[in-house]
Amino acid sequence: MKPAVRRRPDTGAAGFLMKILIKRYIIMVLKNSVIKKSIVQLALLLSLFLFPLQAESQNKDSVQGDFEALMALYNSTQGNGIEVLASERDLPSVSNATYPYMYIINDEIWALSKERYRSSGYGWDNYGAIWKDKTGWPIPNKESMGDATGVEVDENGRVIKLDMQKQHLVLWEGTSNRYITRGNGLAGTLPPEIGNLKKMQWFNIKQEFLSWRNS
Repeated sequence: MKPAVRRRPDTGAAGFLMKILIKRYIIMVLKNSVIKKSIVQLALLLSLFLFPLQAESQNKDSVQGDFEALMALYNSTQGNGIEVLASERDLPSVSNATYPYMYIINDEIWALSKERYRSSGYGWDNYGAIWKDKTGWPIPNKESMGDATGVEVDENGRVIKLDMQKQHLVLWEGTSNRYITRGNGLAGTLPPEIGNLKKMQWFNIKQEFLSWRNS
């Protein structure tokens, strides 16, 4: 049995006449100078309102572009793309570990440590919670970017500094009055929106757990 073939309905002579009438009506409207002038004026008026909004949304070298970059960084570093395990017992052996060589267990980051592997042969180390210091994050609006942990803006509201490494200080084991940095626990992918930060003068994301996202 052949499948049924759907055909467009035949409007016949009535449909043909309707098309002609519609075309003639459009031509008549366009020939009317008053109506034509009103249409042009309306189009110009709309363009005055819509073009600045469109231009601002497309211009990423701006305060709005900086805001979008910071929010993209926050949203993509909540453990995105990292496998979640139930417990430490589920961690694979070092020889069976695969990229990105990190896991999430109970909302904490576990990653391979060369120092621990050399000393004990175990290799896995607990680096603590994701985003240890969330002060000011997620940023509610572009006017509040300077209040967020690790962010510094200039007098124009543009982001000039992003320093996440020094936000979590840890006392070195076996010593006194000595602190080291271990990052702020950003885990996931570095988003392409980071390229919006055109005024950046200092960008420090050392000791975080990031990889580049191809897009």
